[in-house]
Amino acid sequence: MLLAQADAAFGSTEYAPGPPDPRSFTLLGASLALRLGAQPGRAVGLLVQGEVGGATVTGDVLEIYGYLDAHEIGRYFGGLAGVEWYGPSRRLALTLHGGVRSYGQLLGSTRDDGTPLAWLSTLGLKHTF
Repeated sequence: MLLAQADAAFGSTEYAPGPPDPRSFTLLGASLALRLGAQPGRAVGLLVQGEVGGATVTGDVLEIYGYLDAHEIGRYFGGLAGVEWYGPSRRLALTLHGGVRSYGQLLGSTRDDGTPLAWLSTLGLKHTF
């Protein structure tokens, strides 16, 4: 299945060493994903997903900490895997997904030459038609 998705992550520099005073920021992203699923049993579904997209961080909050390109729109890619349990209903499922996303140059820091990764996890309730 091909899907489009958007997400927002809210953060703060509250635990970063000052100065400046703590400030909040939002990471906004949108992506296209390809999801493949299998149903090994009547009540269980499995999935894997690959995605590519773009993201940006609001404002210039992270520039002070060496993330000079964070306010630009940058590409990312990632993947996740998940399990869905349909239980007594074929229309409702409990879902558990987890994965990783690489933000490349968007969150590359002048203080660190490592790859900026984000770990993703979701727990949800899904309704199918």
